[in-house]
Amino acid sequence: GCDIPFDIQLFDMRLLFLITALVSSSRSTIRDADGISCLKNHIITSLRLSQSIQDGVDLSRQLSEFKKSQLSDNDIQIIIEILKVLFNLTVNISAGNDELDVSLRDLCKLLGCMMFCRGRSDEQTTLLRIHTVNLLTNIPPQMFNELLIPLSSGNIGNCIEFNERDMSIIDSLLDHLRGKLEAISTLENITPILTLLTEMSRCVPTIRKYLKNVVLPPLRVVDIKNLPEDGVTLRNKIVKLMTSPSTEIKEVAADFLFVLCKENATRLVKYTGFGNAAGLLGSRGLLRGVGHGTRGSYSEDDDDSDDTSEYMEQKDKVNPITGRIETDSKKSLFEGMSEAEQELEAEKLVTMLENIGKSGVITPMAIGADGRPVPLLGDDGHIQPSTSHPHGQSNCDNGDPM
Repeated sequence: GCDIPFDIQLFDMRLLFLITALVSSSRSTIRDADGISCLKNHIITSLRLSQSIQDGVDLSRQLSEFKKSQLSDNDIQIIIEILKVLFNLTVNISAGNDELDVSLRDLCKLLGCMMFCRGRSDEQTTLLRIHTVNLLTNIPPQMFNELLIPLSSGNIGNCIEFNERDMSIIDSLLDHLRGKLEAISTLENITPILTLLTEMSRCVPTIRKYLKNVVLPPLRVVDIKNLPEDGVTLRNKIVKLMTSPSTEIKEVAADFLFVLCKENATRLVKYTGFGNAAGLLGSRGLLRGVGHGTRGSYSEDDDDSDDTSEYMEQKDKVNPITGRIETDSKKSLFEGMSEAEQELEAEKLVTMLENIGKSGVITPMAIGADGRPVPLLGDDGHIQPSTSHPHGQSNCDNGDPM
């Protein structure tokens, strides 16, 4: 361990945190002085692990050492303060400097392994993981492949194998997400882990495929009998976040599932229902149900090719709005009406929408030509022709009010 007394270490790190938080020019000065590597080595010292961790030992051997470690409250307190300093040093950092990139890759590996460190209480363990995840969100995404452990004779049979890689570190991050989803009162801390998993999935295809298999496995009949947000699976709980009162939480939850679906609108709706996905699709101009995002690095294979036979048999019975099989056959509102009566009902609906818009309580919207929501009413308070008869075809009720 370190010979410097605990109180002095704690004071030094808190002072360094304040300096790097308040004086932005100090960050580059410390980085240029190899401060990231120095602080990383201080973490290793505080972890009381062998110095071989610093010497390029393969990740599987490092991981076994981390799994055996148990830290005192003082050790965890010092490590957390170092992580906070490192967070300041890596804000908005990007890859491109060879020497700095080496330090960041080593730091990324260390942080991945630290997800297995345990404190003397669950509270201390969770606190350490929160700060570890926070710092991982600053790591340039192209470095996340460092967290994929190559299979070797030493870890086969004692790992989570996927595509010839040990996914133990990625699975530990998923466990952290599960813990956050269970603790309803701490949902404010769920944004960093969802953001991290999203960026990992966007940049590293193997990570995306693994997370997709776990979070969005092939649908079965039992999955489409209930609403996508009802249930105890990871999919159910994350879909439920898509309608959270917190704008930040619902956006990052939707983005995570969207990336797992390769930013494909049709695939997202299959797993979440159009109602839950409408907010994200509207912000991306995908409300017409066509197109997809292009921000990620995705493989060419078809994720829909592994649909189960039982899902394919029931697929046509699924209501795309709710995302579940609708057992009650609902009678059409216009059934039995003459054409004149139907026109009268349509005129009543137009009048109601215009009255609602004029009242200012809500703003009726329609799907515009660009796939984004647009106001249904013009400045004169009447429905605009361009929104009542939008151009193009849609899978989601062309031009219908929202």
